[in-house]
Amino acid sequence: MVPPEPSTASRGFGAALRAERGGQGMTQQQLGDAAGLDRRSIDRLENGWRRPSTVSTWRIVGALRPRGTLRDRVALDQRLRDAAGPSLRDARTWAREQARAELLAEPGAGPVPTDVDDLEALVVAELAAGSSVGEPARWSAVG
Repeated sequence: MVPPEPSTASRGFGAALRAERGGQGMTQQQLGDAAGLDRRSIDRLENGWRRPSTVSTWRIVGALRPRGTLRDRVALDQRLRDAAGPSLRDARTWAREQARAELLAEPGAGPVPTDVDDLEALVVAELAAGSSVGEPARWSAVG
């Protein structure tokens, strides 16, 4: 069986990512380490064999602009998202489910919101209070 060709949109993201990484003088390994991804994931993203997700894109942006302003990081995130086009996977649904599962697993967890907006508000409140719910390190499986 012949593997499918990478999509044009995925290749567009890959080219943009490769250009940004090269502009920062980083290797795939360095970028992967800084973004919490392995080198093979960066290679697959750059070559269009893996579709980027909203979460992995933001992690990569943080690794490429660790000292940049929020405006700089958001601008780079938008450029990469634009380059990804329809190949970009939205990881928010997974993140909401993960946060809900973590809340349900807590001892004495009372009722957990089922409405997405209520759950997002709860996660934002927990983060503001310094909780670790939702921190990228805890969601390392998100790609």
